[in-house]
Amino acid sequence: MNEEQNIMDESFKAQNITNKPEQKLHSEITEETIQQHLNQPSTTNLLAEQTGDKSLPNMEVHKHPHHVTHKKKWSEYLLEFFMLFLAVFLGFIAEDLREHRVEKERAKQYVHSFYNDLRNDTAEYSNLITEYDFKLKGLAGRKDCYESLSQAGSNGCLQNLIELSRGFTDLITSDQTLQQLKNSGSFRLLSQQDADSLLLYDKMVRTFIKRETTGFQENIYNLRNTMYSLLNYEEVSKSNGDGGKPILVSDNKQLLNRFFNLLDDNVWRRQSNLKALLLLKQKATSVIIYFQNKYDLQ
Repeated sequence: MNEEQNIMDESFKAQNITNKPEQKLHSEITEETIQQHLNQPSTTNLLAEQTGDKSLPNMEVHKHPHHVTHKKKWSEYLLEFFMLFLAVFLGFIAEDLREHRVEKERAKQYVHSFYNDLRNDTAEYSNLITEYDFKLKGLAGRKDCYESLSQAGSNGCLQNLIELSRGFTDLITSDQTLQQLKNSGSFRLLSQQDADSLLLYDKMVRTFIKRETTGFQENIYNLRNTMYSLLNYEEVSKSNGDGGKPILVSDNKQLLNRFFNLLDDNVWRRQSNLKALLLLKQKATSVIIYFQNKYDLQ
């Protein structure tokens, strides 16, 4: 047993003696040795100095800036931060310019669409103006008709007044573009002057429609009720408006007075609506000319 132990001890000692030179070799390769080796000129530079041949390329060894032993200066951190900030900032500018270009194109499309709506509206105004003119000319003889009602058989004029005053054509504008601008909040895409033109025109249209559907409509309703109390259904169904047989159910002067008073109010409201329609057509035409000159529309 002692002999085996002695053999193992001798073997262990021999192994330690063999490994000592290698351990010493590794311990001598320090960071200082590596640094000295990096600072030595390259073989190519030494050869150029010895031979005097300057045509040999310069192949000096440089430390890589991201070497594990390299420490960044604060100026390098500042440069990297500045480059990153500049890249992000330029990205935002590019996106903003792209979005601005898209919004400008959308605004021009809205203007062109509203321009077409205005052209349709002017045609609508022309038709209504013609209708109002025609009815107002016919209602102008209401006073003469009132005086002639006292004579038997001369009430054909009343039937004509009833036909002219019993209703009106509603104003229907092309408001698709305006509604889309309102619902989508896209008025911000338009210039201030363009938006003001659209909003002023829209206000004028809404004011006219409100007047048309309140006071004027109420007058038409009252006029019809009075008319139905005056007329004799049997005679009206037989009459052709030639002034033959009387179409009044009676000569109730109170009902006649109410009817003609309402008729005067009807004429006044029609005249007021006609003036408003002329202003609307004038406003629509001026906006059309404005857009034609600004955006070269046809």
